[in-house]
Amino acid sequence: MKKVLAGILVLFIAGVCFLNILGDGQSGQKEQRYIVLGDGRAGELTAFARDEDNIEFITKSGADIEWLDGEALPELIESDREFSCVVVMTGISDMQNAEEYVAVLNKWGMRLKDERGADLCMDSVNPVNEGVFAPADVEEFNRIVKEGLDAQIHFIDTDAKLRESGFSTTDTLHYTEESSELLYELLIKELRDLRTE
Repeated sequence: MKKVLAGILVLFIAGVCFLNILGDGQSGQKEQRYIVLGDGRAGELTAFARDEDNIEFITKSGADIEWLDGEALPELIESDREFSCVVVMTGISDMQNAEEYVAVLNKWGMRLKDERGADLCMDSVNPVNEGVFAPADVEEFNRIVKEGLDAQIHFIDTDAKLRESGFSTTDTLHYTEESSELLYELLIKELRDLRTE
């Protein structure tokens, strides 16, 4: 009888191992693939993307809520691209539209989940030096959006982390290469942390 039980136990363990092998190596978790929809500042991060980060950037200089709602998200949801998470990195061009961002992101967050099984993340508008835009406007935009988003939409606050770490701009708005690289690494870390929640 002990030999029979031992045999059953061995078969059970072998079956569990086989099922894990059939998965992607992470206990059946789907591989995360990220698409960033962003503006010119987001476009500057593409230089630092690595294959293992599974991240693709779709950017447009001056991208705003109209581009996001009327072009980028509709085209993405109908595309044959594979993705598990969409990250929005716009807002600097139209910070006066914070409430509209909340409505649009909440709408698309539901559609992405229902139609593509994907998550939606909103990255904060990131810091500026006093000039074309005011730092206080960035903070107010981020506050309104963060407080208004539905619970299933992740707000990634790279703004606070970049300000804590220190950043440099070339024209009060666009980042130096070093600050762009730092922003990229902060974003990737936040996305990886979301995966483990």
